[in-house]
Amino acid sequence: MCGRYALDLGGGELADLLGCLDGTGGVFAARWNMAPSTPAPIMVASLDGRPRLQVTRWGILPPWREGGRPGRPLINARAETVFEKPAFRSAALNSRCVVPARCFYEWRRSGRHREPFAIERVDGTMMCFAGIFEPHGTAPGFAILTTGANATIAGIHDRMPVLLDTRDVMEWLEHRDGDDDAGTRLGRLLRSAPADLVTVRPIGDRVNDVRHEGPELLDPPVREDGLFGPTGCSDDPDAG
Repeated sequence: MCGRYALDLGGGELADLLGCLDGTGGVFAARWNMAPSTPAPIMVASLDGRPRLQVTRWGILPPWREGGRPGRPLINARAETVFEKPAFRSAALNSRCVVPARCFYEWRRSGRHREPFAIERVDGTMMCFAGIFEPHGTAPGFAILTTGANATIAGIHDRMPVLLDTRDVMEWLEHRDGDDDAGTRLGRLLRSAPADLVTVRPIGDRVNDVRHEGPELLDPPVREDGLFGPTGCSDDPDAG
């Protein structure tokens, strides 16, 4: 799953870096503890030919939940079934997006203790998660696609976000009318990232609390002896 991530650039800076039209309206500032149900920048297709960056809430509310008891939004969608599940199929066919992130967080359980890790690209560049968004209804939102973890991450968690190569971003965003075979056409993009593309390092436990913010969340953990340690995602059962 992917339930928390960091984005260290504001909307304008991010749009410039990614070569996007800036539709964020200046309302998004860098955040190091992005959590479900909060607004976040996503890249979507535009008529201009360039992707547009817009701010959308993290989490999809299926249409049949609107007007009743909404429950928790779905923040992840399994890449293996996203083009089939009723909660995601329409968005997967018609409203794909890309979610930029500097890194994402995952936790390894050891008894009652949860040890947090930051997972980043080895080359330090921005991550691009494959996503879907639901632009209609009373609560527009997006979800991040996940797939099986690669060898680097598998010791921490069995799932990871789908990381798109830069050259694949436009293909993922492209919408084709009547594209009922999109799942087959785009399936090759929905794979685990190579193990040597990402690095995993332990971080301090301040990230465990969504109220904590700032770049210090990426600092290494502090040992009990006071020395720094080494440097180095509502889901329903079908969602992550």
